[in-house]
Parts: sequence; structure tokens; C-alpha cells
Amino acid sequence: APADYLALEQCSVKGVRANSDVGTPTDSGRPLLKLATADGSVGVGAWACTTGGWKSPSPRASTEVFYVLAGEGSVDDADGTRHRFGAGDLVTLPRGWSGRWDVTSAETLHKVWVVHAHAEISGASTAAVVTTPIPPSAKPSGGWFGRSGDASRVAAHKVVYDVGDTTVSVWSAPPGSTTQQGGATIQTFHVLEGIAFVTNDDGTAYRCAAGDTVVLPAGWSGSWDI
Repeated sequence: APADYLALEQCSVKGVRANSDVGTPTDSGRPLLKLATADGSVGVGAWACTTGGWKSPSPRASTEVFYVLAGEGSVDDADGTRHRFGAGDLVTLPRGWSGRWDVTSAETLHKVWVVHAHAEISGASTAAVVTTPIPPSAKPSGGWFGRSGDASRVAAHKVVYDVGDTTVSVWSAPPGSTTQQGGATIQTFHVLEGIAFVTNDDGTAYRCAAGDTVVLPAGWSGSWDI
């Protein structure tokens, strides 16, 4: 989906949250798609909310991963640990998470989300995880991956969450081509920078640029050209 598909102005207003206890947080959203998995489903879309807060006392039945496009907020774990986030942050709320949500900025919080409904993972942490991806172009040292100089760059990724069938990572690669045959899992990614062409086995190709959200279903075969 191009960036404008999940843009703030494309989100449908749902109204003021009934469970709010701070302010009048009004949320809106737009779904992209939902795919079935062996033990649940994977959904993708965008969500936005104005300033305010509410309790989330019921443990999540799914794992949510979201990338913040605009605004600031925080989530509190059940033990009171606060995790603050803003534009450019990557947040994971594991299955079983409960606590509190607050949108703290005057600017509307806007995020792209992936929700993975799956079986309970025994012993897994339910604490929220917040990370800030730094692309290689952001620093002379090669950014988050610590590489130095364009000539030394190779495809790399940094895993920030890996529990059961849910893995969250940040991936980077230099110009080049690669193929994939029959991917075993659903892959969803949000492009932070650069341009790539994703081509299906049937020859249909999509240009992917910064701000785009892409979903590759399980079993996908095709090629990447960066």
C-alpha cells in the first residue's frame, strides 16, 4: 500500500473512546488486509488518536507491532513501567500485555500497525518493547547497524523482538537483486528509506518507496530489486 492509503486523512473516525479517563481521545483507523495463519491471523492497517488516555486492563489476545508516523504517547505495563514513544519509534505489545495507554502530544498520534493473533507462548514476557530504528544513511558510521562507508555495506538486520512465531526486526541492504521461493511465513514491512521493486512470480511488479507498507503472504515467491 502506498503511503497515502494509510495516511491520517484516510482514516475513518470511530469517535471518543468509551473507556477514556483522561481527556476525550478520539480514534480513527483504516484496515489494509487480514490473512489467516495456522493458529490465528495477521492483520495490517493504520490507526490514529487525539490527546487523552485510558486503561487497558484486559490481557491482549494477540501481539501488536506498530511504527509511529506522528505524535507522541506512552504505554504502561501492568506493573506500572512506562514506555514512551514518538515519531520514528517501533513498538511491540506482546500477547498478554495489559496496562494503560496515553496519547500525550497535542499532535494526533498516527501509526501503522501489524497484529498477529496466535496461540499463547508459555513463559513469554508480556512487557512492551520500544526501539528507535536508525537507518544507515542517518550517520556516517552506518547508523543503527554500525557499518562504516558505502563500500562496506551488506544486507543486515537487527532483531528487536523474537517470541514464538512473531519476529520483529529492522532490515537494510545496499543496491542489488535477490529472489525468494515459497517463503514460510507472512512478512510485513514498512519502508523507512530507499526504493525497491518487488516482483511476483507472475511478473507483476510494485515500486516500494519510503512510507509504503508491503505484505508478502506465506508461500510468496518472487524477486527484490533495490
